[in-house]
Amino acid sequence: MQFITVFSVAEIRKYYFYRMVARYFCEGVYFFLFESAFPQFSLYLFRIYICCFMQDFHSLLLNRRSHRKFSEEKLSPDEVRLILEAALLSPTSKNRHSWEFVVVEAGETLHKLSSCKPHGCRFIENAALAVAVLGNPLVSDTWIEDASIAALAMQLQAESLGIGSCWVQVRGRLFSETIASGEYLNELLDVPAPLDVLCILAFGKKAEDKKPAEEASLLWEKVHIEKYRFPETGN
Repeated sequence: MQFITVFSVAEIRKYYFYRMVARYFCEGVYFFLFESAFPQFSLYLFRIYICCFMQDFHSLLLNRRSHRKFSEEKLSPDEVRLILEAALLSPTSKNRHSWEFVVVEAGETLHKLSSCKPHGCRFIENAALAVAVLGNPLVSDTWIEDASIAALAMQLQAESLGIGSCWVQVRGRLFSETIASGEYLNELLDVPAPLDVLCILAFGKKAEDKKPAEEASLLWEKVHIEKYRFPETGN
């Protein structure tokens, strides 16, 4: 079976400079023509601008990494709105929309969120934004899948905006020996039953750059063609 790639990542990066030039040119001409008598040209140039500026999906997947160090810069209202729109646009089983979201920007609450479990969540207090991703098991028995898809959609939207993010697992984790992380968050965020917290997503401007994922290290041995095949042992 052959895998066909129209454009490789190397080819896309090769023309980065020209795309950026085209971006600023089309952006300027677009806004000039927006008020002109030729709106059809305005729309055409806007489409060129989008093609030149936005990351292609494959590059987006390569560039999305988990970021736990954020700068002190805040997110703009437009950036926050786009991230949340990505969640609300995500597909759900039978279109039941079993998810809900609690958006947190207040520093005091971010600090309390960062204590939802003993390990792996302290960085939340330094995030510009946190989103608790909830699901309702009475609305859909696939609430975990619905909420997971919405969470990933938000992370990919954030990466397309140059914003870092990291998933903090909550479901199945403990705040203490006797209290689940979800119970702690339900009380902190006034989450009513029967909603459950799947995870918290932390967002913020990246304080450090990370290298894109390497295609050469992809685990193709996890892909099975036509039927499952056990790995060869060499015996």
